[in-house]
Amino acid sequence: MSSMCRACFMASLLCCYCSSVASSISHDKLRELNMDFAVRLYQTLVTMENRTNLVVSPSSVASSLGLLQFGAQGNTFAQMESILGYNVHGNV
Repeated sequence: MSSMCRACFMASLLCCYCSSVASSISHDKLRELNMDFAVRLYQTLVTMENRTNLVVSPSSVASSLGLLQFGAQGNTFAQMESILGYNVHGNV
């Protein structure tokens, strides 16, 4: 698969993810949940004993977890839902 096809495929998955979540959760609520996730992520990273430079995008991590929810089931799905505060089906 060429890199252009791969990029188009990933973009379409991201659009599906965003539209499915955004259709059921208000933008304000989604923004609040993403901000809460970002704060918890940074708090967790601060407590780690890693003393090297680290660059993290909470938005990218949240988007990746959201996309992974499409293929997750059972306990894995529940853990991702718990971490993000919502699931890809729009339930908060």
